[in-house]
Amino acid sequence: MFYKDRGEEVSRMENRLRELRKKRRLTQVGLQMQTGIEQTLISKYERGERVPPTETLMVLAKFFGTTMDYIMCLTDNPQRPPPLGREPAPDKEKPGASKFSKST
Repeated sequence: MFYKDRGEEVSRMENRLRELRKKRRLTQVGLQMQTGIEQTLISKYERGERVPPTETLMVLAKFFGTTMDYIMCLTDNPQRPPPLGREPAPDKEKPGASKFSKST
């Protein structure tokens, strides 16, 4: 393993990446065709010889529908959190109501 100082962390990540790829029934070449990441690099990531840079992790996370944290084994939750700003704030007033209208 190239990154021996990171040992278990890299080992888990390489297994996670391989697991995600195989779950989609893709070869390394198939993943290359889908993402544009060279097969030789995918192979090195899966063998723990290299760690993907942030940009590559972003591409992989988007492709697999997960997070960079999941690929890097920083979490075991593969789900992406909901996008910010998609849910209405709980303190919103009713539409058409105004704070400045006079009550009679």
